[in-house]
Amino acid sequence: MSRAATLEPVPNIRPAVSDLTKEQLVAWLGKHDEPAYRAKQIRRHATHGTEGGFESLTDLPKALRDALARSFRWSAVEAVREEASADGETRKALLQLRDGHHIESVLMPHHGARNAVCVSTQAGCPMACAFNNYDATLASVRSLIDPDEFGISPRRLTISTCGVVPGIDALGEEGLPINLAVSLHAPDDPTRARIMPINRKWGVEEVLAAAARYVKRTKRRVTFEYVLLAGVNDSVETARTLAELITRHGPTKDAHVNLIPYNPGAGGFRRPSVERMEAFTKVLQEQGIAATLRISKGQDIAAGCGQLKVAEGKAALSPN
Repeated sequence: MSRAATLEPVPNIRPAVSDLTKEQLVAWLGKHDEPAYRAKQIRRHATHGTEGGFESLTDLPKALRDALARSFRWSAVEAVREEASADGETRKALLQLRDGHHIESVLMPHHGARNAVCVSTQAGCPMACAFNNYDATLASVRSLIDPDEFGISPRRLTISTCGVVPGIDALGEEGLPINLAVSLHAPDDPTRARIMPINRKWGVEEVLAAAARYVKRTKRRVTFEYVLLAGVNDSVETARTLAELITRHGPTKDAHVNLIPYNPGAGGFRRPSVERMEAFTKVLQEQGIAATLRISKGQDIAAGCGQLKVAEGKAALSPN
């Protein structure tokens, strides 16, 4: 029998070893009379290995392993729960952070050809937040693209934002050729403000202008995320307005519109018919704008687009 439980945040004050920069780890090793080259070994295990803890790092002296275990956690997150979708591919994990709060992550294999991972970087963000996790997100990006760590091409990474203009501009100044996805969801302020409270601070025109600046600085195309909501933002007329808006802010080759069928959740919205969604897509494509109607995955485990959220401190637990 399953049981419901409340997940009370229980802070773990020790940082994860992966939270340290190379310089910080080298400094820690120096204080423990260990050579600097050990830092590369430790970071390689943390990013490339399959070990489950410091005790498994057998190429390190036992005294060093013990000292590491006393000072650091092995992983930056602790798995609380994992769910598998009926599609046989999609998996979602609820993860606890160092401060006791929770985020969710989804793994989406694509028929063995490639894997896509979506990670929530905000704990309990209701779309009215600022870029309030910017520094940590950027540090993660640098770790992911570092050849000595994860070694992922920056062109395979995408940062999504609800449209925080100062954050978009700051990211554009970082000199990183990573992709940007902006949650747009409507081509006019009244409709977008109804869907996204953030629009009351930065309107549609401001967001599109910031996206254009990002393209100019990074030479990377911006993706506009657009959730199709029946009777709200899915008409052919709205599609034409969206096309005009995008065209006005730059060459159409610089934009890609990712059309997302609405997934059940809070808000009382409905998913449009397939015919209506396809008609919306066609209008954009006829105007020379790259538009893709996304295939939904993981809806049955609330792992679809717009469903990665968890009430802070509350989750359902399965028995051990």
